[in-house]
Amino acid sequence: MLDEVLRWNAAINLISTATIEQSWARHVLDSAQLAGFVAGRSGFWADLGSGGGFPGMVLAIIAAETAPDLRFVLVESNRRKAAFLQQTARVLAVDVRILPERAERLEPLMVDVVSARAVTSLTTLLPYAHRHLKSAGVAVFMKGASHQKEIIAARRDWSFDGEVQPSRSDPSAGILVIRNIVHV
Repeated sequence: MLDEVLRWNAAINLISTATIEQSWARHVLDSAQLAGFVAGRSGFWADLGSGGGFPGMVLAIIAAETAPDLRFVLVESNRRKAAFLQQTARVLAVDVRILPERAERLEPLMVDVVSARAVTSLTTLLPYAHRHLKSAGVAVFMKGASHQKEIIAARRDWSFDGEVQPSRSDPSAGILVIRNIVHV
């Protein structure tokens, strides 16, 4: 997958040029740390703002071995990035559905899991998660060093049960695991 990212990157800026030398650890391994949420799971998983396929495509590749009954939908509004995702899925023979739309314009997807990495603030992500998750679903958001501030800001308008799991790739980052999302 990384070969495809690097091949397409000059044309459509999938990852920052500053991270190319560390791209395996920074993007692939960082995404793969969510594999524990994939193993043995079935149902539907939506990755919002999939961009270069992180974490959605990486997890779909992992799921092909560890969770063959789990289906992935990658949501990417940038048409060129969506084309990249389509081509990468073809080249790697990964069974994913690519939706070249904005998350807020889609009909509710009613998925079991929603994920996002480096897309937008938690305050912006929660309405998308609320819209697209089944009632018993879980949101898994990879967030940077400001994740605690984002949680505080989001609680002004949203009620949710959440936990922060430490990131294995960045000690200042966190993986937000959020359930029972309700607008207040």
